[in-house]
Amino acid sequence: MLAISDAYLADACRHLLLEVGTVVIPIARPLALLSVRRVLAYDLVCVDSSQLGHDALAVQGGEPGAPALGLGLAAEGLTASLALPVSANQFLGTVEGILADSRITCGGVQPRLESPSRRGDYCQHCTASPTTSIPGGRD
Repeated sequence: MLAISDAYLADACRHLLLEVGTVVIPIARPLALLSVRRVLAYDLVCVDSSQLGHDALAVQGGEPGAPALGLGLAAEGLTASLALPVSANQFLGTVEGILADSRITCGGVQPRLESPSRRGDYCQHCTASPTTSIPGGRD
């Protein structure tokens, strides 16, 4: 879930998360979290320092649910926070750590959030044909 008002930041996060094979649901209203929660389980909420981000964090904090990552926001209720500007590697590494702590598994193995364009198959259980590793990719 993305509750990020800054269009550039939201777009970058969306692209990075899509690149590693996750589903991204952007929300424009904080109470949308409650609507989505009724029909979908989600693994992470990313919020920024905008009013939308603060309000989404407040809604998220009122219910047990997914961890929350603050981007340019350090507040109570966040699982982790990243200062801006943030690099792709910082963002993906933090998301990977949060999801690993949540014990999310795929085929009994914790998936790695690796970009297929920078590294080979990021989850051997989810793809039919693995790609080769690119030298210098993240390990």
